[in-house]
Amino acid sequence: MRDYSFLPKTKHKQKYEDAVTKPITLNGKKILCVCEQGNNRSVHLAFVLRYKGYDAIPIGLKTSSKKTQDLLFKWADIIVSTEPIENPKVILFDVKDEYPRPLNKELLKLVNQFVTENHL
Repeated sequence: MRDYSFLPKTKHKQKYEDAVTKPITLNGKKILCVCEQGNNRSVHLAFVLRYKGYDAIPIGLKTSSKKTQDLLFKWADIIVSTEPIENPKVILFDVKDEYPRPLNKELLKLVNQFVTENHL
């Protein structure tokens, strides 16, 4: 069994393994997580936000079409981006793409800190 001790604690009785595929909806907010490629930072953000009960989708600016980006920007209540984007919904998560994949514990700690500081 994997070690999930690095994840934030939750009051809900849910297996850690189900956190990504069966999120508990707490507030119904839709959050778009954006990074350059959509493979690392945005995926980590979406993982933690789904675990906390948000409807979160990771995308990459270079790997998704403009049409897809426009659709998802309209869909989202909040956009968390590691890249500067001109949109009033954006919260900037200033972190470099220097963490090895998958589910890097150091990056997850930064993501958890960011989520807590921004009251997400």
